[in-house]
Amino acid sequence: DKLVDGQAAGELLSFIAKNPNADANTLAIMDGIAEAVNPQYVQRSATLAEAIDDFLALLRAKKTKARSYNEACYHLQAVKEWLGFMDVAEIDETTVKETYKRVACLDVAHNTKNKRWQFFKRLVRFLFEEGKLNLPRNLSSRIYSFKQQIKAIKTYPLPIVTT
Repeated sequence: DKLVDGQAAGELLSFIAKNPNADANTLAIMDGIAEAVNPQYVQRSATLAEAIDDFLALLRAKKTKARSYNEACYHLQAVKEWLGFMDVAEIDETTVKETYKRVACLDVAHNTKNKRWQFFKRLVRFLFEEGKLNLPRNLSSRIYSFKQQIKAIKTYPLPIVTT
């Protein structure tokens, strides 16, 4: 039987998923065939926890300011706890929706929710740019956003400023 590109890639993905203990050569050959048949094929990858560690290592190598790096570590730690076991290639629209729901249910300020959500989106875009997943279509959806709370500007009375 002749399979069209998408079917062949699907069959190969199915084989890889059903045979996680296949030797490395077999998996490498199957990945190569799948990529040749379907250029949109995403190779098997590591867990999200490992991908988060890679992302943070890149931020550290980039000489990101300590505060920004620490914020990224803090906010992505929650994502690692929620989804760390997941294979990177499994991140899809449903994962985005479920992660948004989890962030929305947190008992923290809206600005903190927004920051955590932005770090998750940044991580997913990084993984897409690295070729480890297909970008979920709803990642940039306006419905998945948090309204920023505007803080009042601190003002000082004139006598305090002039002294």
